[in-house]
Amino acid sequence: MDVRKEFEQKYARQEMVKLELDAYMREREEIAKTLNDLVITEKSIDDIVGSEKGANVLTNIGSGTFIPTKISDVNKVFVSVGSGIVIDVKPTKAKEILSERIEKLRKIDFEYAKKANEFATELEQLQTELETLSKQLK
Repeated sequence: MDVRKEFEQKYARQEMVKLELDAYMREREEIAKTLNDLVITEKSIDDIVGSEKGANVLTNIGSGTFIPTKISDVNKVFVSVGSGIVIDVKPTKAKEILSERIEKLRKIDFEYAKKANEFATELEQLQTELETLSKQLK
C-alpha cells in the first residue's frame, strides 16, 4: 500500500477513535454524576429514617434549590420507577431499589472504562504508527 494512503487511513481512524474515546469519557462523567446522586439519596433516606415525624428538613426541588419542609411520615418514601410512575415504599425498599440502580450503573461504568481503555491503547498505537509513516513521507 502507498505510504501516503496508509497515512491517510490511519489518520482517519485516529480521528474516529478520538471521537469514540471522548464519547465514552462523557458517558462515564454522566454515570459518575448519577451515581453520586444515588449515593446522596441513600444517605438522605438514612437521615430521614433517623428523624422524628414533624422534623424540619430542606427538600431539594431541583437545580440546587431547596425549600423548608416538615416530615409527615418517616416510613414512606416515594420512588420513581420510570415512565412517570412513582410508587410509595418503605425506606428499606427504597434503599434496595437505589442499591440495584447503583450496582447496574457501576457495571455499565466498568464496561465503559474497559472500552475507553481499549480506545486509548489503540489511539497510542495509531499515533506511533503515524509518526513512523510521517517520517517516511519526508
